Amino acid sequence: RLKSDVKNANLKSGLTFTNLKDIDNASKDTMIISCPTMACFALCLIVDTLDKEQEASEELALLSWLPRIIEVVLVIFYSTADAIESGIFDENTLEAVMRCCFVLGKTIDNRHNKNTSALPDETKHIMHRTLDIIKLLACRAGELEVDKRCDSISAKLELAIQRALSQALVFVESMCHSKSLQAKIGKDFLLVGVISPIISFESCQSGFDSAIQRTIVISSLKSVRFLITSDENDKEVIKSLVGFCLGILEQVDIAGCSELKSSAQDFIIHCLSNSLISENEKIICVDKLALFNCWDAWQMCMHDQMAAATCSLTHVRRALSDGKNCKRHGEVLVAIVTVAKEHKELLPNIISSVGANVFEIFKQYGTRQEQKDRILLCANCMKFIMLTYQFLLSRNGDDVSSEHAFISTVFEVLVDIVSHNGLPNQNATALPGADPALGRMSAQFFVHVLRTSPATFKACVGSMSQETRSIFEKSVRADMSGYPSTAPTKKRLNFKSFKQ
Repeated sequence: RLKSDVKNANLKSGLTFTNLKDIDNASKDTMIISCPTMACFALCLIVDTLDKEQEASEELALLSWLPRIIEVVLVIFYSTADAIESGIFDENTLEAVMRCCFVLGKTIDNRHNKNTSALPDETKHIMHRTLDIIKLLACRAGELEVDKRCDSISAKLELAIQRALSQALVFVESMCHSKSLQAKIGKDFLLVGVISPIISFESCQSGFDSAIQRTIVISSLKSVRFLITSDENDKEVIKSLVGFCLGILEQVDIAGCSELKSSAQDFIIHCLSNSLISENEKIICVDKLALFNCWDAWQMCMHDQMAAATCSLTHVRRALSDGKNCKRHGEVLVAIVTVAKEHKELLPNIISSVGANVFEIFKQYGTRQEQKDRILLCANCMKFIMLTYQFLLSRNGDDVSSEHAFISTVFEVLVDIVSHNGLPNQNATALPGADPALGRMSAQFFVHVLRTSPATFKACVGSMSQETRSIFEKSVRADMSGYPSTAPTKKRLNFKSFKQ
């Protein structure tokens, strides 16, 4: 965008005068207006060029220019910061501060990290001024949100503030991510700076109705993740922020908060996966993630958490028992299948706690054509059943009665599904809206059990009623024969056999 602005405005440096006395006022004004764009563009070009392979002489020449251009950009940055502190929020000021934050961030984020040392020793002051800018921009944006004026000038100003604020936040994130700047500025100074907005928002208990507040909190949590470690001094901060994130997840009715909730979940996952909190705190976190229906985060936090799994399965069972929320069922089923697949040691607890609920959901969606995403839901139920069956087989016949009881229950549910949906290429009278794909899914499981555990298969079939066995046997034969069409075929005449 800088390149486009320079090209479209046909801006030049204006440094073609022999001495300062020859510069007229009009030229001075032009240079002042174009200076932010030109200086930021020049710094971008130098940084981008240094990111590429250069000859030693060219690289030294560019590096010699770098601190001088940065000095110019910092003069502009401080000037715009002073203007914002004085209550000036015009478009030129906001554009200038946005560009300064962008190019100063590029000196940190360059690919080879050659230029990290290019920022001067006053980096702590730069960080301090940037945090002040963020605070002032957030206050001004909040005032505009309260006014809710719909005129074009206010809308344009609000957009400019949001863009400047976003870029300033990205600049802070870049500084927090840089290990060399952490050493130069001090990790504690950075940490205090980035969590101060969170503390202010939490103390005023204003919620997260404001988009600006949500943007700042998301960025702050991201910056904190770059700074926290397992160091003893960070534990209280981490504990407080995890509680703050759980508070965000509890507020389920906030509109437009999906990104904020994702950020809160990512922070909790980061803390749990890096062992930044105690075991008791991990159990509480996992339990509350299930309580607040954060199933993506819940499944990712189950590493070696037997106690947490046992506690949180109560919430899993409650979610599966909610007969009115199809979306909720889908999220929970994906989560428990993932956990059962990746953590085999948790499978017995999962089976005993929610196995019956999975059977109930499978039958519910397998025999109702009006439910949305029923194929996907049934497929996840079948995955859970397959995982359970494989687990029982892995015990090498230690508990034949449990295996027989499990297979008999599954067969009963699947026969109902076949009866409701029919089978592919069969002319049986299936109910309206039935899906033969569900019948085929059931028949494939029948055949799988026949081939992997024939003794159990025989015992389960022997205990079936005549009507159930008839549907069952038909399903097995159809799957083993490839579902041939049963539609009557017309006889064809072989005209070649006719002779004149």
